[in-house]
Amino acid sequence: MRASRGLAWALGALLAASTAGAELLAARDAFARGDYAQAEREALSARGAGRVEGEAIVVQSMLATGRYAEALGRATRLAATPAGRAAGLYWQGESLVRGGRLGEALARGGEAILRGPETAAHWRARAALATWRARQGPRAPPAEGGHPPRRAAK
Repeated sequence: MRASRGLAWALGALLAASTAGAELLAARDAFARGDYAQAEREALSARGAGRVEGEAIVVQSMLATGRYAEALGRATRLAATPAGRAAGLYWQGESLVRGGRLGEALARGGEAILRGPETAAHWRARAALATWRARQGPRAPPAEGGHPPRRAAK
């Protein structure tokens, strides 16, 4: 009796995991085809461990269709969850960059690097931060003592 309950629980967990995997696979496939509405529907139906990746697919879809403010809102909600913190901060930064708010994106990208454990989302945020900083252009190196160089008197 006890063994059959354990087996039923294991089969139920396996079925739930495979269903979430199928939903995410369908969402990724729809996104790759450019069917963003379908990708969002499929991604939003993901549950459990696939929820964070599903939310990330929804944000990507919103960015692909130019809905930067919506993407920022969803990424902010994702960043508020412990499991989605690094991914949410990365997508917040990406939403801000695409919306023309580079300075704010740099601040949030730095936050993702400082807070995040070394996960794929953490490394993605770190690479994005370097790219966003490069977009700012070269900066003058600080003079001795950490102060910016003084201008020569005319």
